[in-house]
Amino acid sequence: MMAAFVTTITLLPALLTVFGAPGEPDRMGFVALAPADRFLARHRIAVVAGTIIVVLAGMPLLSKMRFDFDPIQPAGPGR
Repeated sequence: MMAAFVTTITLLPALLTVFGAPGEPDRMGFVALAPADRFLARHRIAVVAGTIIVVLAGMPLLSKMRFDFDPIQPAGPGR
């Protein structure tokens, strides 16, 4: 897997550059989401700051989260 990863990251882009891969015939993306893209580009600092605030506000709730490491034991309401 490491050989495939290294080849994909290094050799494949080099081969595409050397052999001149053709570009995309049409514009990529979703036309309906263009307004959301423009909004995120204009307000990127506010969006990142809001995301950080939400993450920091939710971090104390992680201590209440439970995880059952035993995949065999069935989960039920009595647990």
